[in-house]
Amino acid sequence: MNRESPEPVRGRQAGLAICDGCLAICEIGDQLSARCSRCSGIVHMRIPDSLQKTSAYLVAAAILYAPANLLPVMHTRTVLGEEDDTIFERRGGAASHRFLAAGAARVLRQHRRCRF
Repeated sequence: MNRESPEPVRGRQAGLAICDGCLAICEIGDQLSARCSRCSGIVHMRIPDSLQKTSAYLVAAAILYAPANLLPVMHTRTVLGEEDDTIFERRGGAASHRFLAAGAARVLRQHRRCRF
């Protein structure tokens, strides 16, 4: 026998929303926003201006992507000279090995100073 399960009732259909301040489930009915009965915070059915905020974050990320990946993130000074490395330049190459080796040397120096 084929039994159809009933469609689940969503909070929006039931007129319920969650307070961002105290996470209480508030009954707001058909209104777009109301006050929380527990903390008196404003409860919204949907996040106000969410599409505009998301678009602004996307544009900011696109603008900052290139400088963040093209500017040097590591300056290495060795006996052979100095070198600046970027993320694009040496991904997984010699720079990451130098970085790990420098970090390992610092950890070992700190470990030798500690007495257990």
